[in-house]
Amino acid sequence: MIFKNRFRLVLQKSQETLRQHFAAKAAETQLQQNTLGSLCRRQPVSVTPETPLRQALENMDEMRVGSILVIESSGRLAGILTRYDLLKRVVLSEIDLSVPISKVMTSNLKTLQADDTVEAAANLMMQASIRHVPVLQNNQVVGLISERDLFTFQRFSVGNIGAEIRAAHTLDGLVVAAGHIRQYARNLLSQGVTGHRLTGLVSYLNDALTDQLIKITAPKYNIDLNQVCWLALGSEGREEQTIATDQDNALIVPDETSDDAMRQYLAFAREVNEGLDACGYPLCKGNVMASNPDYCRRQREWIKRCADWIDAGSPQDLLESSIFFDFRPISGNAALAEPMQKYVADAAEKTPRFIALLATNAMKWKVPLTMFGGIDSEKIGGKPAIDVKLHGTALITDFARIYALAKGITERNTKTRLEAVAAALGYDEARAADWVTTFEFLQTLRLKAQMDDDALGGNPNAVALSTLSKVDKVILKAAFNVMQTMQHRLRLDYVR
Repeated sequence: MIFKNRFRLVLQKSQETLRQHFAAKAAETQLQQNTLGSLCRRQPVSVTPETPLRQALENMDEMRVGSILVIESSGRLAGILTRYDLLKRVVLSEIDLSVPISKVMTSNLKTLQADDTVEAAANLMMQASIRHVPVLQNNQVVGLISERDLFTFQRFSVGNIGAEIRAAHTLDGLVVAAGHIRQYARNLLSQGVTGHRLTGLVSYLNDALTDQLIKITAPKYNIDLNQVCWLALGSEGREEQTIATDQDNALIVPDETSDDAMRQYLAFAREVNEGLDACGYPLCKGNVMASNPDYCRRQREWIKRCADWIDAGSPQDLLESSIFFDFRPISGNAALAEPMQKYVADAAEKTPRFIALLATNAMKWKVPLTMFGGIDSEKIGGKPAIDVKLHGTALITDFARIYALAKGITERNTKTRLEAVAAALGYDEARAADWVTTFEFLQTLRLKAQMDDDALGGNPNAVALSTLSKVDKVILKAAFNVMQTMQHRLRLDYVR
């Protein structure tokens, strides 16, 4: 009990350290790497110095803006009038509305350049006690940044990003929304949101983006989405997508689909896959995508393919296809996937050979501990490091998937699978908590690595041991010990 309490305190300290790291990285990304020019999407409302005050106010009312710039015919910025100026300078001073706006405007303005940062604008507004900053490029006004703009810039949420996705009717709009999803994920990390909750929110938004892209693309190919079902596989199927992730997907089409129509479906899937790639979800290197004929099949062909994998699949077949068994419908007619879901749930549980092959494959990946209990690192990017996906989270997702299939558990998410598996094996809640905590900690380390600007050796899942605190290393060893016991149970149950 003393050890467990100490472990819990150490884990909390590690999580706070990671939260502080995420906060610093999120602030740097959000405030320093975004220029004011990127926020200036339209020319500000402006008038000349000679414009009558009444006309300027009517322009503000018509355009529904709270400020108006005063720009000379030469293009030189002369001043600004905001709604905050009106009470003192116009109403209380009883100014005649026919006077030129130059009589009441604020001149000698503080300005910034288009390549200045959002952080610079925030600092200037605070130090000068102003609410608006004109943005210049080559001495010409290109925009006007307000306090509200800065607030909106930082105010990403599931609701407003979801609305942005639904309102997007072009690929370009979805590309912008995809960038906001990644920024939102970084914001959540800075707030200490990690693991299961974060990856679930990211997957929810990625689902929405994929669904909208499919809806935009389908009419180009005369495809009725009630006749097809787009499946997410792998981490998206498990609702566990992290910041750096490629795409794994498949397509179910009607049994009566002709060969010509199948070519049309493949072309449609190719455009969707390329669209997702443009949105920042790279094409799968293993070609596990709906544009591959192996992953675009008629309903009856999919059931036969699953039967082949379960009844007679080779170890290599199952190694390559194991992520398929995390499939989840995310667009189109979900009912098309139900017969396959039922078949897999029933057949896997009744086929010991299939489960044994999956378990044997899972044993190929060793927990990175030395025989003396130290962390067994490898050189990545020239540094001793751990691939936290390949030698960490992937081993746990394999464990959870294999037992879920063996026990007829229909959950897809690793956390809920682990909890259900622990119950099925007769373990108490403490054992399930050990498994889940281990998985969450490793997922958090992955997210930390993916926030860094330069992936170690080009691997977004690599964590250099030199970047870990003593606390993190203690928890990492404890996590690997938990994983060893999980693999040992799997070996005893299914590997002969």
